[in-house]
Amino acid sequence: MEDDSRFVKFVAERADALLRYGYALSGNTHDAADLTQEALTRLHRAWSRVRKEGPESHTKMITVRLHISVWQRRLEQLTWALPEDPMEDVLPSEPD
Repeated sequence: MEDDSRFVKFVAERADALLRYGYALSGNTHDAADLTQEALTRLHRAWSRVRKEGPESHTKMITVRLHISVWQRRLEQLTWALPEDPMEDVLPSEPD
């Protein structure tokens, strides 16, 4: 129970700074909120292990890894298929 109260205190004290860190990574308030929320969720699962080792740096590391993971998924979804019909550039005609 004491661990939970320490976690709640940590979140209350550092959530704004962690949100700003998420914004610095993503450049978007919505993505920053998602990153921060997921990072804090993962931190809570590992709290008993990391609370004495520096939970803020651990949370920032989680946030960076989550951000990288998001970008990797976005890149994997991109398709680079060429169009089936070739495209030809048409030069503008010269004025008469």
